[in-house]
Amino acid sequence: MTRFRIASLFISVAFLTGCVVPRPTAPALVPLEDATDSRVVMISFDGVGADALARHVAAGDFTAGGYQAMTSTGTSAGRVITVEPSLTAPAHISIITGAPPQVNGIVSNTFRTAGGDVSAWMSGFSAEITAETLWEAARRQGKRVGIVTYPGADAKTARRSGDWGLIWTDPVTRSRIVKLKRSDFESEWLPPGWRGEPDPQSFSPVLRARVPWTVSVDGQELARREIVFVAQDTTDDGRENYDRITAHHDGRPLPAQGAWFPVHADVSADQTTTRYGSWSRVLRADSSLSETVIYWGAISRVEGYPESYRRMIETEVGFWPGDPDGWSVGQWLAGKDGITPEIWSEQMLRFSDFLQSATALSIQKMPFDLLLGYDPTVDETEHQFLLVNDLQAASTPENRQRAAAVRRLAYANLDRSLNRLLSAIDRSDTALVVVSDHGLSPIDTRVAVNKVLVDNGFAQQVDERIAPQSRWAAFTSGHIAHIYRFGDADEEETVRLVTVLTALRSPDGRPVFEKVQRKGPQDHANSGDIVAYAWPPFAMSSSLRGETFEKTDYYGQHGGLSTHPEFHAFFAATGSGVAAGVQIPQIHQTEIARYVSALLGIEPPKQAR
Repeated sequence: MTRFRIASLFISVAFLTGCVVPRPTAPALVPLEDATDSRVVMISFDGVGADALARHVAAGDFTAGGYQAMTSTGTSAGRVITVEPSLTAPAHISIITGAPPQVNGIVSNTFRTAGGDVSAWMSGFSAEITAETLWEAARRQGKRVGIVTYPGADAKTARRSGDWGLIWTDPVTRSRIVKLKRSDFESEWLPPGWRGEPDPQSFSPVLRARVPWTVSVDGQELARREIVFVAQDTTDDGRENYDRITAHHDGRPLPAQGAWFPVHADVSADQTTTRYGSWSRVLRADSSLSETVIYWGAISRVEGYPESYRRMIETEVGFWPGDPDGWSVGQWLAGKDGITPEIWSEQMLRFSDFLQSATALSIQKMPFDLLLGYDPTVDETEHQFLLVNDLQAASTPENRQRAAAVRRLAYANLDRSLNRLLSAIDRSDTALVVVSDHGLSPIDTRVAVNKVLVDNGFAQQVDERIAPQSRWAAFTSGHIAHIYRFGDADEEETVRLVTVLTALRSPDGRPVFEKVQRKGPQDHANSGDIVAYAWPPFAMSSSLRGETFEKTDYYGQHGGLSTHPEFHAFFAATGSGVAAGVQIPQIHQTEIARYVSALLGIEPPKQAR
């Protein structure tokens, strides 16, 4: 009998006999009693909500068998109660420290660190963590730790590093839309090294257009390629009818995956060589070539440590493909040029495959006792495609149908990823622990909180910024606003601001804030002097652009109170040291660090609850 079952029986007997007993000191989530030295792979699948997961399982979207294998052979929780706010950075750091934001200091995705001025914002993904992390506790106790992009482990300091790791990478260039006209195509010009026309034969003169592909970092050009788009007429119908366009470099067609083609360049610096690359595709072209529209993908590269590990990922997995392009699909949903939901899905699958391939390769070839991994593709999918009601700006019947298909694909990919992870580990000596940080809820309206402050006399505006002399400023993420007071305390003013926020209504009469609270002694120094949680349909913004209330251009969000079940997360574990067939109704996120520590056979992080 597991310690969880013993504790549950003890509580039940005490209840029946009317005895008052203290809460058991052991958490409800416990491994087998002889689990003292397992290897652990813990992967976070960002944005997977317990309720959404259950819906997709019930709908038959999980056909790969990964989720079923996890839950039937190990320990799982029906739902994980998130910390507040239910945001990515606070939740991930709470999972990894076993301590809530009030202790670990990551109070939001964006906030002001104690002592900063009205413009001194801080990202929760790079701010100082004021509690010991699981990776620190493991290394302190002699365990080897590998990290595959887990939030907060960015290798910027020794405290934020493992023994080896892959680092989340932002692109060095943004994506863009390139439009070519007929005049951009030439028939006489041939690029250097051209080796003849590609098959099939063209029944109209072959035309070529050139588009430069440039890698620039901090204003310095590191590499340049000239990509040639070759237009051919493959139909022998007596008419000029260009129906095939292919991308070439150095006179050779670029290898394509479907309609996508990669471009890359190896750049040498400081005795290392880094491959920069991007994925692009022709979105559409008419037969007369009057308009050819090309999606020119963002350029990225692999970052990691040590260099031998980074090079292994780059060589065996490929260059960092970049996460799916929310900006471009948002343009398409708004009726502008951009990528369709289906093309966005292909980006999503490519990125997830890269992360899972990097994780599987790391399991196979790298030494570790604890490996921490991350996959954000469900989260990014639901941010863009939680289109479910008529209040949302891009919500048409067709868009809702296409969005639902993208969400189903993302959850089906989750199931395949779980299956792949199970295949990568040896369950006789390794435990696989799978977690998520939060679920998402539909949103329809953006609220510019700093405009509320300006309009009610609590702050001043200069251009599109809060003026430096302002007494209040809001830093927002998702459904939460941290509102900081600058200068001496003014009790009357603070009470008045709480009253204004509590009474705030949208133009259609809906109350905006569900909970408005003042900073208390239990709160972290990074917390706002007033913290306001919005109802789920509202997304908070710090921007001073536009109106106070505007329709959102994305459709799913999180960060609200944990009383909303749609924000609850999920947990499952299997393998070495994991009790089989145990299903727990619910756990709290801060229990997970202790559980993983027990599997590893180490003491938990110092502030873990």
